Amino acid sequence: MVTAEPARCTFGTGSRGETRRRGAVGSGIIAIKSEDPIAQGVTPIRVTESLTFTLENRLQEVGVLFDRLAAFNRRCGVSEDEAYVLTLVLEEVFTNIVRHGYPAEGGHEVTIRLESSGGAVTAVIEDDARYFDPLQAPVGDLDAPLEERRIGGLGIHLIRTLMDDAAYRRDGGRNVLTLRKKLQPKE
Repeated sequence: MVTAEPARCTFGTGSRGETRRRGAVGSGIIAIKSEDPIAQGVTPIRVTESLTFTLENRLQEVGVLFDRLAAFNRRCGVSEDEAYVLTLVLEEVFTNIVRHGYPAEGGHEVTIRLESSGGAVTAVIEDDARYFDPLQAPVGDLDAPLEERRIGGLGIHLIRTLMDDAAYRRDGGRNVLTLRKKLQPKE
């Protein structure tokens, strides 16, 4: 009999019969106890923490983004500096989607999926705004004096310099931007 600590997660069975927790809520290591010889000796599996939420394409939703991200970062033990970087980048991406992706605010949704796993946080931002691949867009002239700079390009610069990995795809009329930030190991 295989047992695991209680949590709000779905369970599945691996190819060797071990119990794995997948999914949405929970963090830590699974404790497996078993008299089943197939499940004995199974290494504990790192459980991921994830959160998915949807925001309207309105600038007023930034507060909701901050609240959800802060709670997620606390639950995952993300350091203050790393939480600042994640918040800065995701706020910039969200506000750019709202300001530049649609002809007007409202009537559309932006979905954000966060996952902490394997020493990193991954954020997937999905929207039905006009096509825009931020990874192919030029960065603004960051060396020009502030009063001479054209508006635009700062968010792209933040993604490229503060995140460890970034990927973009257009899927079924939706922009899907995936950002990954490696977390510093706890001492």
